[in-house]
Order: sequence, then C-alpha cells, then structure tokens
Amino acid sequence: TALMPVVDGVVCGQTTTNQPTLWFYSPMALTPDQPISLVVQDKADRYVYQTTLHVDMAPGLISIQLPDENLPEEKLLDEKSGAVREGDVPVILPVAQPYHWTFFIECDRHRLASSISVSGTLQKTEVAGLAPLSGDLDWNDVEGAIALAQSYASAGIRHDALTILGELNRHHPSNPQVRATLDALLNQAGLEDITAIPTAIQIAG
Repeated sequence: TALMPVVDGVVCGQTTTNQPTLWFYSPMALTPDQPISLVVQDKADRYVYQTTLHVDMAPGLISIQLPDENLPEEKLLDEKSGAVREGDVPVILPVAQPYHWTFFIECDRHRLASSISVSGTLQKTEVAGLAPLSGDLDWNDVEGAIALAQSYASAGIRHDALTILGELNRHHPSNPQVRATLDALLNQAGLEDITAIPTAIQIAG
C-alpha cells in the first residue's frame, strides 16, 4: 500500500523537495528472496530511476528516497529506444512536472503472477511561505518537527508531512504525540486501516 491519498482513483502526491522519499506499507514479512523494486518514469514514459532491493523485515513501513547524487552502478532504461544508459545524472524533479512511479514486491520469484504492485504519481511544487523540505531537520526537536509537518499538511503537501512524521516515528517509536500525529495524517489520506501498523520502519534506499 502506498501512503498517499487517492484522488479520482489515482494514488497521487506533491512534494517540495528534489529527492523525495516514497513510503509504502507491507502487510507481510519480507525476506531477501522477495525483492522489492521501484521504478520512476517521466511524462514521456522515460525511466529516470529504478532500483531493486533485498530486505529482511517484519510487516511495517518501507521508505525509499530518490538519490541526490550520481549512482554509477545504476542503469536507467530508455523505454523509447530500448537502450540502456548509465545513471549519469541525479534524480531531480522539476517543478510542476508529474512523475509516475511503480512499486513491486516479488512474492515468489518462481511465479511471476504472484508479484504485487502499486503505482501513482508524484509532482514537485512550490508553496509561498513554505521552504522546501530539508534533510537537515533536528529529530530531537519533536515539537518543532511536528509543527513543520502540520504546516506541510495544511498546505496540501501531505507527502512531505509524512516523510517528517515517518522519520520522527523511527527516531521516537514510543512517543505518543508523534504516533497520534502520524495516525491523524494517515486518516486524512483515507488510510485508516494502516493506523494499527507496527512502528518498525525499513529504510530501504
């Protein structure tokens, strides 16, 4: 399950950062024999990022952050030409351009039909009076981080609000204020069934 709201049947979100973190929920435990994959395409269906990861985790949240630097070991596929090109540029989302992503879990590598996936769109935006989300937040300042998350949520940027609250929950899994604020955000996105999820978060990429 993608932790984003559904609008007109489409999972969609907005972010203020060039390298957003995408959040998912796995209701089942995963082993390294069940790889997870994320593919991101631009509006011309060109692959701008793809990765396959092997994790060992209990049911819970998975977060994957798009890279902010060159990853020479990654190869990006150009769907139009069929060519494989090296990942020689960082993933930077231009403002107001939608990107399409797909997240896969390969449940049984011997049965392709057993794989499950979810897809949606993500678009970078700018909000007057609200700075782009930075990775330099002080996670010990719980009240300040919660206030910032609520500011993003009030502006409709629930994606960045979720990133802040997800990270806070990872750093402070026993803090009831953090958990209550995260649950409230999930409820607003129509994800009430996930408010009982375990606190464990796998930072996959």
